Amino acid sequence: MKKSNPKLSIIVPMYNAENTVSECIESILNQEFREYELILVDDGSIDNTLNICKIYAEKDSRIIIVPLEKNMGLIAARKTGIGIAHAEFIGFVDSDDWIEHDMYSNLMNIQKENNCDLISSGIYRDYIEEKYTTEVVDNFQEGMYYNLPQDIYGTMLYDDKNKTFGIFCTLVNKLYRKDILQDVYKDIDTRVFYGEDCLAFFSYIMKISNLYILKKSYYHYNIRKTSMCGSVDERLNTNTYYLYKGLEKEFINKKEYKYILLRQLKKYILGIELHTLDKLYNISAFSLGTHKYSYENLKNKKVVIYGAGNSSESLYNYLTKECKCDITGWVDKYPEGKDMKVMHEILAVNSILNIQYDYIVIAVLKKELADSIRKELIELYNIDSKKILWNKVEYVNLLDKM
Repeated sequence: MKKSNPKLSIIVPMYNAENTVSECIESILNQEFREYELILVDDGSIDNTLNICKIYAEKDSRIIIVPLEKNMGLIAARKTGIGIAHAEFIGFVDSDDWIEHDMYSNLMNIQKENNCDLISSGIYRDYIEEKYTTEVVDNFQEGMYYNLPQDIYGTMLYDDKNKTFGIFCTLVNKLYRKDILQDVYKDIDTRVFYGEDCLAFFSYIMKISNLYILKKSYYHYNIRKTSMCGSVDERLNTNTYYLYKGLEKEFINKKEYKYILLRQLKKYILGIELHTLDKLYNISAFSLGTHKYSYENLKNKKVVIYGAGNSSESLYNYLTKECKCDITGWVDKYPEGKDMKVMHEILAVNSILNIQYDYIVIAVLKKELADSIRKELIELYNIDSKKILWNKVEYVNLLDKM
């Protein structure tokens, strides 16, 4: 296959990814579908990322390396990759993630059978440090959609029933047409760095005629404590403005549907702003909502709370005020800086061995994470499983009340 005549262009933006880029590239090179080019856009890395890519490029002529002189950001890197892509269809992979071997063979087969403008598949979220995985699929029935204003627009950005996206806006688990992507990225605001996937994706949907929803996952999104979504950046304040204005422009152009689209946009932007409050000021969005717990059997017991995330403070209030518990310790796997979030001393997990308690209550919302924590407590610290408690929490947040 000649480089200039691939059926698919896979674009991988990279920045200081020396520890992860090999796994990413190898997962792409192991694809069952072979008629692609792999465009590696090095966004000004200052580590060994570029050298690693050159080693792979020497072995496989399908690899094209595009080195940028300085770090321009994810939108600019993707835009550069789109600009040199030779294929009619484009897929994105991030340099710290990996994909299963049959991802693009299946997506390209669906495209061939249905002539889609977009294919949206599911995604695995692999929490690396916590050692658990969740699967996320779109909140639409699987199949082909031709009337997007009627069938998709109403819940695509915020689905009131499921309290989340109708179509999740991650760019990496989808297949696109190059010509439409070029139109999207032509005027996209490169100042957006948080929510840039949402800006690009829903701008893309505004320009297409049909799409295919696939409720199967192939993409592994690795979530680490050092990822961007967990970092602090003072530009978050202005980022939200540019993100809102970019999507508002696209939605207003759909005059007949602009109000239902803008209503969803406002809910989404509120969620972005709550993230900003959390990251910049340690103001938890969960404090604006309500939780319903059921730990009546803990009245007057000695309790250790495990977890100092966003939902933990409301659990602390419930245990101390409603159950009259004696909180003998509060621990977290990553305690650094967590004390300022909950205004309480947070200890390392191994401190449990020196604390007296009747029960350990796990303060997380996801069952998968709770199961992972329970397993570690039992295996690493020999904790009696009967003393480890977690109940599903009913939570109503600020967005649900709008």
